[in-house]
Amino acid sequence: MWPGKSPGGSSVLALAQATDGGTLLADRAYQTKELLAQFDEQADSRLITPRNGGEEKGALISRLRERIATTFSQLHDRFVDQLHD
Repeated sequence: MWPGKSPGGSSVLALAQATDGGTLLADRAYQTKELLAQFDEQADSRLITPRNGGEEKGALISRLRERIATTFSQLHDRFVDQLHD
């Protein structure tokens, strides 16, 4: 598991560097010019964010993010007792 709230997207950048590059969907936290350049240069990855993805891709990112957040919340609720045992 990667800590989702790591400063500057460092955990996501490390994960992206472990791949062969490509296109990643990212939420608003990753739409600064500095982070976009960092992912391009250090991980050979292009980030599609709500801002640079246009209206259609921005809506897609929002829907996917909502589904992912719901799934992780459900997993947490289901297994939280096992994590603390």
